[in-house]
Amino acid sequence: MKKSDIKIFISYHKDSERIESEIMTPIHVGAKDSDLNLNILRDDEGINISGKNDKYCELTAQYWAWKNTEAEYYGFMHYRRHFIFTDCEYPFDDGRPVFYKKIDKRYRGEIGLDDEIIYEKIRKSDILLPLPADTSSWGAVSNEVQFSCLYNLHAADFDIVCKTVIELYPDYSEAVQEFRTCKSAYWYNIFIMKKEIFMHYSEWLFHILECAEKKIDFSIYDQQERRTLAFMAERLLSIYLIKLFKEKPELKVNFLKLTFVQDTDRITSENVKNLKDIKEEPPEMPYVFLVERAYKELNEISLPYEMESLFHQKKKDIEKLLHDKKIIFYGGGNWCKQFLSYFDRLGIQYPAEIWDREAKEDQVIRGIRVVKPDHLTAVDKTEALWVITIRNQAMSKEAWDFLQENGITEIVENRTLLDWLSYKLFLETAGRTDQFC
Repeated sequence: MKKSDIKIFISYHKDSERIESEIMTPIHVGAKDSDLNLNILRDDEGINISGKNDKYCELTAQYWAWKNTEAEYYGFMHYRRHFIFTDCEYPFDDGRPVFYKKIDKRYRGEIGLDDEIIYEKIRKSDILLPLPADTSSWGAVSNEVQFSCLYNLHAADFDIVCKTVIELYPDYSEAVQEFRTCKSAYWYNIFIMKKEIFMHYSEWLFHILECAEKKIDFSIYDQQERRTLAFMAERLLSIYLIKLFKEKPELKVNFLKLTFVQDTDRITSENVKNLKDIKEEPPEMPYVFLVERAYKELNEISLPYEMESLFHQKKKDIEKLLHDKKIIFYGGGNWCKQFLSYFDRLGIQYPAEIWDREAKEDQVIRGIRVVKPDHLTAVDKTEALWVITIRNQAMSKEAWDFLQENGITEIVENRTLLDWLSYKLFLETAGRTDQFC
């Protein structure tokens, strides 16, 4: 195989800092209805669905490649999201993207946007995928709930597309059910596949989307809601892979981290400072309200499973502990703030204080004092209920070990409490608070 046998298409819809090489080809998506001339490959040539870009988004590039090109490997990335082809160390090891400031020389080198590096990664694999994302953040206990949490998406559309898969491909019924109720997904419609896999997947995917498109009333949707098919395609990729991996466990699959570039404008001067801005994630709005909206929409659908079966923490003892014990949060980041939003919504008392290694002098969060972890004061708080509100698993374990070293035994891990809070919220939206036990 030669480098020229690999085609990775990078979708652009505006004039952005461009990545181009023998392997990587920029493509203008939605070119048919665009007033811009980006002077790159367009998705409105040959056999295409460029005119449906408002519904299919970056999938118009995939459709174009499927119908108009020949390659041994097909891949897709976006103008601000790219695979990391190098083996760099980052502060977390899950499906969250790594945030960068700019696409500059340092960026290209650090993540390996080099044909030789990319070629070596691909030639050893049948499929390259993003690291699977854990969709259970903030209480979305399944992929179906997570989809319905997004402000521009609706539970009914997810249900329509899942039913369409089963109607057209009954042998995918088990994969559909598994995906609806599990918490792992491959997002962003980014992947690299061998030709035979890509061709089969594309035929399967676009058949489903074309049929589902006829069943969804787009006339009542705004610009963001009209993109539902592209968002659903991310979920369909996961459904397809569930079945594929079970049938062909011998496939060589490589999982890579992804980036997210905050500013994609062209760099116009060599004097621009090379900035690298890696962080875990940007601030988010209180997720409890989106989860609540999702539950309300899902209550109106006849689901092929019992929603209540998704929850694990249903016991009254957690509620009793929260009521009887003084509560202390360990971790003052975004997860801490999201937990406080749940406490607000469900009427649970706030923690007495928050411990955080980056605490500043006289810092408060929602009126709660934030202090740095301290061995001397920890031994005096062994009767409190400690909740570790740190998303990073390694840091969370460090906090757990620190507390146990100081004789503290009443510790609740964040996802355990989050599952319980989400269950209580689910019961409330279903009007079943009196049955909580």
